Amino acid sequence: MGQLLLIKHAKPIISSSIPSSNWVLSNAGIKQAAKLAPFLDKYDFSTIFTSEEPKAIHTARIIATELNQQVEIKKGLHEHERHQNRIIYPENEWQSIIKSFFDCPNDLVFGAETASEAFDRFDAAVKSLIHSQSRQEDMVIVAHGTVISLFVARYNLVNPYEIWQKLGMPAYVKLDLKTFQLQSVQNME
Repeated sequence: MGQLLLIKHAKPIISSSIPSSNWVLSNAGIKQAAKLAPFLDKYDFSTIFTSEEPKAIHTARIIATELNQQVEIKKGLHEHERHQNRIIYPENEWQSIIKSFFDCPNDLVFGAETASEAFDRFDAAVKSLIHSQSRQEDMVIVAHGTVISLFVARYNLVNPYEIWQKLGMPAYVKLDLKTFQLQSVQNME
């Protein structure tokens, strides 16, 4: 039975001068991504799919180089849309915003899309990738914390905020490729 591995990107350089969708990996993030690669070597895949965001692309490329795999950038796998928001919130305020985002999925809590809209986009992109596979193999996708948490929660009896809190940078969730049932959460931070 195939596995779906949803990887949260490694640690970026956090800056209020550019949108988070343009952040790049920090030096620590580069090292973290390389350390993640051996944990993925046991899976059967030939391509690492990634969102269009630089921090995800860089994470995917580092892993792919370590494992001699390809990288393919796909639309729809990006983080919750918040391009205009450049505020770096204090930790307790950020936690409160994210909790509200998950607790009120149909409300525009912050950014340019609701949690429901972010889930629908990400879900469609993941399912499109799965349906496009020519043979049964594991699927590896490098993406982002909120959309991964929304996806996992929708198909499992778990709280998205609690999943989000468990996902370090990097981290990955292992799901059944057909049912999306959660098998494990691996925090590499």
